[in-house]
Amino acid sequence: MQLKLYVTFLILVFTQGFVAYGQAGTYIQKDNSNYLELRADGTYHYEYRTDTFIDLVSDGTWVKKDSKTIVLNSDIEPIQPEVEWEKIPTPGSHRDRHLNVEVLADEYNETDFFVVPITKRMTVPNYRSGQRGSHTVETAFLIDSISFKIIKEPVDNPRPRPQKFFHKQALPPKYEVLETEKLKLMLNPGESANVTIFLFNEDFEIKTFKNKELTLKGKTILYRDEQDEKTYELERK
Repeated sequence: MQLKLYVTFLILVFTQGFVAYGQAGTYIQKDNSNYLELRADGTYHYEYRTDTFIDLVSDGTWVKKDSKTIVLNSDIEPIQPEVEWEKIPTPGSHRDRHLNVEVLADEYNETDFFVVPITKRMTVPNYRSGQRGSHTVETAFLIDSISFKIIKEPVDNPRPRPQKFFHKQALPPKYEVLETEKLKLMLNPGESANVTIFLFNEDFEIKTFKNKELTLKGKTILYRDEQDEKTYELERK
């Protein structure tokens, strides 16, 4: 009796494992841009490719949530750019508040990065969409806390396109959008802040997923990209 139960248990475990990882395989978009490898050991590898370049890479684990859903989780947490700040008296004013943002980038020009403020309430006029590189803005109202979303968007793409791709439209580059930690930046009248953001090019090449759900549709995976708000079809090869 005990042997029969043990055999039944083994069959059940094997069946569940096969169902869970029967979806293992390589899935690629038709234009070869989005590439996803689901491995039988429960790990995955993801790439976003443009022509012969790889812009984004991600590694982690995957599980089959149900018959129509795959869930991805990266090995690492989202990368937060290092940021330093200090309060200073506003030069020549006892009322104005200035936010002086300096961007220090290791490889690209600082103007290749958009700096977008994230606050509970927008207190900086005309600053919602951000500005390129280092800049100074004035605010007439209180900022209680603020973080900065960093979007890499090179003014000129420095990468040459291979000759064989000249006849077709180039795929747009994609980079991970990063966000700094939240700063408790309380500025009183006549106070300003110097904020320095340190950026490293390699940090924008790592894609992170946290409980990212993908939809199964036969031998196709539907991948929703929140960055461009589009859904892509990755076919199993």
